[in-house]
Amino acid sequence: LLAQLLSLPLGARYPDAGISSHKQKELTITVVLAILQELAARQPVLLAVEDLHWVDPSTLELLTRFIEQAPDSRILAVLTARPDFAPTWKEGLATTLELGPLGENALKDLIVSLRHDIPQATLRRIVERADGVPLFAEEMVKIAATDDQACIPATLHDLLAVRMDSMGKAKATAQLAATLGREFDLQVLRKVSPNDATTLTSALSVLEDAGLIRMSGTSACLFKHALIQEAAYESQTYSARRLAHQRIAHVLLADFPDGVLTRPESVARHLAAGGEVQRSIDYWLKAAQRAALGSAHAEAVGHCNTGLQLLATLPPSTERDHLECALRISLGATRIATQGYGSVDAGIEYTRAADLADASGNSADLFTALWGKWLVSSSLTRLADSLPLAEKLMQLAEQSQDRLLQQQAHYAMGNILLWTGRLRQARGHQERGMAIYQPSHHAAMVRELGENICVSAGAQLSWVLWLQGLPDQALAMGERTLDLAREVNHPYSRCYATSHLANLHRWLRQPDAAHHWAQETLNQAQQNGFPLWVLSGASFLGWAQAMRGDTGGIAPLQVGVESVRAAMSSVEAFFLALLGDAHWHLGQPTQTLTVVSQALAVMQTKDDRFLESEALRLKGECLLALAVPDARAAEACFSQALTISRQQGAKSLELRAATSQARLWHQQGKTAAARQLLDGVYGWFTQGLDTPDLKDARRLLDDLATARDAMPA
Repeated sequence: LLAQLLSLPLGARYPDAGISSHKQKELTITVVLAILQELAARQPVLLAVEDLHWVDPSTLELLTRFIEQAPDSRILAVLTARPDFAPTWKEGLATTLELGPLGENALKDLIVSLRHDIPQATLRRIVERADGVPLFAEEMVKIAATDDQACIPATLHDLLAVRMDSMGKAKATAQLAATLGREFDLQVLRKVSPNDATTLTSALSVLEDAGLIRMSGTSACLFKHALIQEAAYESQTYSARRLAHQRIAHVLLADFPDGVLTRPESVARHLAAGGEVQRSIDYWLKAAQRAALGSAHAEAVGHCNTGLQLLATLPPSTERDHLECALRISLGATRIATQGYGSVDAGIEYTRAADLADASGNSADLFTALWGKWLVSSSLTRLADSLPLAEKLMQLAEQSQDRLLQQQAHYAMGNILLWTGRLRQARGHQERGMAIYQPSHHAAMVRELGENICVSAGAQLSWVLWLQGLPDQALAMGERTLDLAREVNHPYSRCYATSHLANLHRWLRQPDAAHHWAQETLNQAQQNGFPLWVLSGASFLGWAQAMRGDTGGIAPLQVGVESVRAAMSSVEAFFLALLGDAHWHLGQPTQTLTVVSQALAVMQTKDDRFLESEALRLKGECLLALAVPDARAAEACFSQALTISRQQGAKSLELRAATSQARLWHQQGKTAAARQLLDGVYGWFTQGLDTPDLKDARRLLDDLATARDAMPA
């Protein structure tokens, strides 16, 4: 955390060991609150935060956490805000003092404290004009101090303008400082000021003696009040302000590169006010991307929207379209981060970006936009509808001859083909994508996609291999993928690998191993702040509990179903299958039938086909386990499961369906047909003969052989 906060390199030992941006933000807030507690343990602490109506979302989140934790420590927090500020913390946790205008007596006391010898007539005139506003009264006292008979301006704005005019040569310095902002860095001011160091120091002293500015730390100054800064800023002509902003932007870019990297929004603001709109948009985009990396998603959205508003002022051009496309893509990524892969808002942004890139013929922009569109589509709509997007990605990647893009495209194709039940084609894309991978690709993958695509493809390939009836190869691929995730030391990719391993062991009917990898997934996900993998780990743990006869495993599985239904509905059937499996092993056929029926309905809606055979088989088993069994309907389910698994080449699921069908036929006295069916499927397998599914099939075949031998000649 310390290395990332200080932008220090992690070094060769930890090339990509950084925690997620979400977790970094969480830890940063925790650290700041811990520092406050440590200070309060030594002595009483006053925490003052002014002008909350201008606060950024991340700071507001920190303050809300501080207030809601209600620490038992010696900290007095004083927060000021205008009446329109809406607190985000729970009602009743903070005492609110509504500050109205100062009363006449209090205003008199304030004025006298500033100038004890002020004439009574001047005092009365100031009290009448100030209307209870302390700043107005203070500034009028300063004018009256130089000329008791001065004509006091009628408004605070006019008064502050008069005060600026009274600063003489120091006024120009105040104007330039105000253009920098209410708080301004002295180093930057020295660079942009036309005055030499002596003249500038003298001017700052004049402004400080006049009470207009004050030092803020050792290298910065602060205008006493936002209205004073505003008055200084507006006292310039429009052209002078524009030139000042231009100069500030150019100085920041030329002489303060570190500041530009950490606060690109500051450069963006000065470029925009200086009339360099197109260049400004580029920095608003950089600001949005940097904010998103720090999980400051509300700020990222604001920066993107500012860029889009400025974009509307530019005439049509290819460069304009490129900038809008980039802003839309950044917005889409932020929407996914806050709303999940199934974000409708993200889909809108990516669609607009893709249209722009397609119209301009920018293939690089088009690939990125279509990738985002594919992510949303494959998580939200019918899976089959995402296949054309994956095919377009494949086409663009092949045209570009870019190895990284090719791996992305192969992953997209393999992913969709797996979930729609086209296993042979899925395996081909996954294997080709992995064959392209080089260790040097990892850093770019993590930077651009947030995951190692080779790990992701390998994890899904392990599923395909098991479905195709190759359990030993599947397990070897899952372990090889985990080894790669450990080698690159990337937490998100490691969660991807362990989560898929947990499910692979579920299919292998090895609950202890599934529990182990589910727990590792959950631990890693909680440590690094990955909500999707927290959900997956907790769900697989719930399944493992149910396998041990613990009904407490049902609750986390139900949470998993409800969560993915809201955020990533394309995988709802997968989580329903987990829940149905748990109910079945707990001896609850009625509940299982309800859940499996829901899963089959979702599969039809989403075109999620790769577990359809297993869902049908389990439905048939439930129909046989009811108080009044329905053997005919069950046999129809088994038959349909066999047909689908054969079409898909899913030999492991075909074996399960054949075992269920053969067991039913055996009970019905159709021994020969049962043995012929099951023997034909079982005899295909050359590996995994010691797995529970194959052992069950072998025992049933032995029972069928015994029954045949016992039949009268």
